[in-house]
Amino acid sequence: MDSQLIYRISNFKLNNTEWLNSTYENGACLYIGCDNEINKQFVLDTIQQHFSKNNLYISRTRHNSKSVFKNDIENELTTILGVHDFSIWDNQFKKVIQFKKEGVMRCGICR
Repeated sequence: MDSQLIYRISNFKLNNTEWLNSTYENGACLYIGCDNEINKQFVLDTIQQHFSKNNLYISRTRHNSKSVFKNDIENELTTILGVHDFSIWDNQFKKVIQFKKEGVMRCGICR
């Protein structure tokens, strides 16, 4: 799937996402840290638990979205985690983890 299509589907699906852990205090967002203090192990563990399939999509921009293997996700996150807003989707666009450059993430399921 090409970058622009991944990005367009991702933006469409985000509008129909039910966010898990939706408490009033954090609005479903979990703090993962900023700059050099990002809890990368927590992020990687959450990705492993949330996604059962090996094929994932990273949606960032129209030109920088791509397909990745779950085993390679750590390498992909090194340059974008805490720097860019992006989301990671399963290969059917049913499960998502959305990341914000402010140091928060949230998990969701799309219906």
